[in-house]
Order: sequence, then C-alpha cells, then structure tokens
Amino acid sequence: MRQNTEFSVTKNALSFLTGSFLSRISGMTRDITMAFFLGTSPSIAAFFVAYRLANLLRRLFGEGALLNGFIPHFESLKGENSKRAHSFYRDLVYSCAAVLIWIVILGEGVLYFSGGLNGAVTRLTMIMLPGLLFICLFALSSAILHSYGYFFLSGIAPVAFNIVWIVSIIFSRNLPHETAVINLSIAIVIASLCQWGSVLYLSNTLSWDHSGKLCLFSREIKLMILPMLYGIIGVGATQINGALDALFARAASLEGPAYLTYAMRLEQLPIALFAISLATALLPSLSRAYKNGDIPTFSTLLGRSMTRSIVVLIMGTGAILCLGGSSVNLIYGHGDFTQQSSWHTTVALWGYGVGLVPMAWSILLAPAFYSRKDFRTPTIFSLVCIATNLLINSVLIFGFGCGAESVALSTSVAATLNATLLTRKHHQVIGSIFTPGQRRSMLKIIFASAVATGITLAYGHTVLNDPSLTLLWGNAHFPDGLKVQLLHFVSQLALFAIVIGGVTLDTKRIFK
Repeated sequence: MRQNTEFSVTKNALSFLTGSFLSRISGMTRDITMAFFLGTSPSIAAFFVAYRLANLLRRLFGEGALLNGFIPHFESLKGENSKRAHSFYRDLVYSCAAVLIWIVILGEGVLYFSGGLNGAVTRLTMIMLPGLLFICLFALSSAILHSYGYFFLSGIAPVAFNIVWIVSIIFSRNLPHETAVINLSIAIVIASLCQWGSVLYLSNTLSWDHSGKLCLFSREIKLMILPMLYGIIGVGATQINGALDALFARAASLEGPAYLTYAMRLEQLPIALFAISLATALLPSLSRAYKNGDIPTFSTLLGRSMTRSIVVLIMGTGAILCLGGSSVNLIYGHGDFTQQSSWHTTVALWGYGVGLVPMAWSILLAPAFYSRKDFRTPTIFSLVCIATNLLINSVLIFGFGCGAESVALSTSVAATLNATLLTRKHHQVIGSIFTPGQRRSMLKIIFASAVATGITLAYGHTVLNDPSLTLLWGNAHFPDGLKVQLLHFVSQLALFAIVIGGVTLDTKRIFK
C-alpha cells in the first residue's frame, strides 16, 4: 500500500501538474487558434453555449461524480481484497457504459423534440452529446490510474483532445461560421474518443479482472449509488451554474458566452495547475488516512497542501487584476478577435479573478469530505450556491441591465459562499485547517500581492498607457502589434514578480 505522506502527495500532485501543464499549453494553443480564426461571433458564442450544455452532462455523470464516489470505495475494497476491487471496477465500466448509452439516446430525443433554447445551440448540443460516453469512461480509467499512483498520463491525456480540436479549427477556418461550428462539434466527439483511448490500455492492464462472471449493477455498485447520487447533485449544482451562466450571458449579449469562455480559460489555468492537481492527488491519500483512523496525518496533509496552493493563487489573483488586460491582448488580441472582444473578455476575467481563491479553496477542501464519505454536506452547500448565483444573475442581468461580464462576478460571489460554508463545517467536525504559521504566511502574501498589484497598475497607467484603470469607464484602446503587446505584458509581469519577491524575502519559509 502506498504511503500517506506529504512527500507522496506532493510527488503525485507534481506528476499530475506536469501532465496538466502540458495539456493546458495545448489547450491555450487551441483557444488562441480559435480566437484568431473565429473570434467571438454569435455563431461561435452559440457553439460555446452548446459545449457547456454538453459538458454539463459530462460533469454530472463523469469526472466529478464518478471520481469522488469511486476512489474512496475502490480504496476501501482494495485494502480488503484486491481481486474483489478489480471485479468491481470491471463491472462498473460495463454498467456505466450501458447507462450512458441510454442517457445519450434519451438526451438526443429530448433535444430533438423540445425545440427549446435556441435552434443553433440545440443542434450543436445534439452533435456533441455522444462524446459523453467516451469522456465518462475516460474519467473511470483516470480514477484507476490515480488509485495506483499514475497521475501524469491522466493529466496529459487531454492533449489528444486538444490536437483534434485544433486540426478541426484549421480545416474550418475559411468556412462560414455557421458551417465551421458543425465541424467543431463533430470533432468534439472524436476528440473525446481519442482522450479515452490514450489511457485505456494502462488502466485496464492495472486492474482489469478477466476472471469471474461479469455482473452488471453488482452489489458493490449499488453500495456506491448513494454517494454518486450526492456527487451528481453536488457537481450538478456547480455545472448547472456554469450552463445557466452561458444562457444569462447570451441574454445580455449574443457574443457574451464567447467573452466568458475565453476569460474562463485563463482563470482556470492556475486553478487546474495548483488546485485540481493537488485535490486529485489528495483524495486517495486522505481516504486511506481516514480509513486507518490517522486524523493527525489527515489534517497535516490537508493543511499543508491547501496552504501551498492558496499562497500561489493569492498571487494569481493579484496578477489577474493588474495583468489581465495585457495578457488577454497578448494571447487573444489578433485576427478576428476585436478591440471590443478584448475589452469585454478582460472585464470578465477580472470578475472570475476575484473568486480565484474561493474557487480553489472549495476544490481543495471537498476531498476532505469525500474521503470521509460525507457527500451530503458538499451537495447541500452546492445547492445553496446555485440558488445564490441564480438570484444575483437575475438581478444584475434583468434588473440592472448589466453586461455579460457581470455573470463572472456572480460566479465568484457564489464560490466565496461555498468556500465559507465548507470551511465552517470542516472546522466543526475535524478542527482548524491551518496552523497559526500557515495563516501568517497567507496574510503576508495577501499584503505583498496587494502592494505589487497597486504598483504594477500605476506603472502600466503612467508609463505604458495601459487601459486597465480606465477600462470600466469606457471602451479603452489596447495596443496592436505583437512586439508592443509582448513588451507591455513582460515588463508588467517582471515588475509584479520583483515587488512580491522584495516584500517576501523569506518566501521559502512560506512553502515549508
């Protein structure tokens, strides 16, 4: 059995982070290609709405619910009887495939006869929906890899997905956008199959039990149904938030979903690298520690992992606020991506950025509940947050007539509420997450980030004529030309890093 040590969690997190970093680089290349050739037209925005709706089912029946329900149960079985655990995995794969095929058929029927939402959105969602089967099976294969300490392969697997998407963009670049998005939707299904195929052999080699009789919906699977249902509801609340965000954004502006999507890609990069990576590595170790009754190790692993991640993401929040405009302009501000697109995307990025730490906080703290097989608490809190998000979006969009960017801010407010509720509940059951030293480290980084953000904004405004400080009051102009864009971004980034380094000279102590 693998050791539940801080070193093992860090090693696994770094392995997953390395793979995720490479996949995120390919994802960024995909987004840059998408922005350059296709921009933010209403057809592209409709594609992003459909992609979110298809992703809703993916998150409901795939990555979130399956991983969080499967890993604690599989770890428990593996500790008692390895063969029994492997049979459980095999039966679960076939059972999930059967259920998912019926869900896809039913979903296609509902979409075909409903005629709701929007004609283009409905049609594109129908095309992408079969990819649900492959992406959910990929989630199961990844869960097995994580249980056996193989994190790199599942982290890098989305590269295959992104390559297919990029090839589709290039082949569709000269087509009318209405036709191009159909090609992209077909490519999503093929990409999902390629992503699953990249991990299939190793996952089956590790734990595929060829002996014994196949049993669909076995007793072990039925025991996992309740936690999975909680997971589906909990993850569903978050994903329904995301799907509704796209619809609210489209109500505010036909191009609104595109602004939000491009902004979210940038905001999710630090979360994927420094929160999801650690949370993925944490869940198996926390599950084993809690099962063994080792609460001190459980608390130490959680506290130190959260401290390291949150410290980085506090700096990330500051960077988004002072570098958001120059980064959006550098990465996306070319080709069909207009000045207006850069303006709206930057403001949306700020809206997501203020919720960066709470979003990561919730992601990192959730494994502490799942490892204890407490799926009910995160589910209830997620439902509270979806109601909050709906209320704020309705007031801002329909009450005050705010733009699509306000949807990002609403998401951050809901994430802050979720993190607060989870923290209070964890404190009641287990105790404080952080030691006094860890809390001091985070306060120091907050101060350093605030100083660095202020100085960088002032430098950009006075020296570079950066539009960030005036962006909220008008459609400010971003500089054109790759050399100028690169100069603005690099000089601001260097100043931000130097100031933070100067304020926190003993940075190494923070990460101990």
